Amino acid sequence: MTSEQRITLENAAKEAFEGMRAYHRSEIDHKRDAIAILTTVLAGNGGLVAAGFGALSRASAIGWGPIAIIAITVFATTAILVQKIMSATQKKIEADGNRYKEFRAQS
Repeated sequence: MTSEQRITLENAAKEAFEGMRAYHRSEIDHKRDAIAILTTVLAGNGGLVAAGFGALSRASAIGWGPIAIIAITVFATTAILVQKIMSATQKKIEADGNRYKEFRAQS
């Protein structure tokens, strides 16, 4: 192997390593962002639960029906929102993975 070939090979290896590192950094960033969003959603739900406890003291006046409907609505909305956040995060990670595969194929 000539020195020129070795330099070319070393440069290609460095470029591939940098691409791999960027891909992993991007994956970590996407997951961190999703965790931050989910934390915010769950904190908001904590506020709703606290408000719900206030309503429980007046449950006999309000009736259990409206309280149950609100609880089910909050649960369903949260479940759908969490699923959408997780799905969007996974799509971003997969898109980055596909770009990395293209980059790796070109190297």
